[in-house]
Amino acid sequence: LELSQALHVRRLQRAEVPAEGAPAPSLPVSPPPRARVLVVDDEPAILSIIQRVLGRSFDVVPCDSGAAAIRVLEEDQDFDLVLCDLMMMNMGGTELRQIVRSRWPQVSKRWVFMSGGAEVSDAQGEPHHFLAKPFKATELRDYVAKLLEQT
Repeated sequence: LELSQALHVRRLQRAEVPAEGAPAPSLPVSPPPRARVLVVDDEPAILSIIQRVLGRSFDVVPCDSGAAAIRVLEEDQDFDLVLCDLMMMNMGGTELRQIVRSRWPQVSKRWVFMSGGAEVSDAQGEPHHFLAKPFKATELRDYVAKLLEQT
């Protein structure tokens, strides 16, 4: 019994020690974290399309209003980018950004306004990126990827 235990221990020791000159065993590599994108748009169809297109490459958190975005941000500000419709009911994109800038300034620096009708000047001269609607899926994905590379 003692001999078989000794042989078993020896086999285990051999299995744990790599042969001379052999590469050390590698640890499993976890994939890099996916960028997180907060999307704010009061049009359900647009919100769904953006979530579907960007969700393949990024973690997308959709919000259907400025108030919903504030509720999300009260709990979690860890977003790499915010895509926000400029013209929404109840609270427009510029108003939302002003609130976000006063409460979470680091988030307001990663802001992209989107609009299908508003002028860029409607964003009240604040420094920002602007994405005109309508856009193609590839344009949206490439635009977001490019912005995220810059940060």
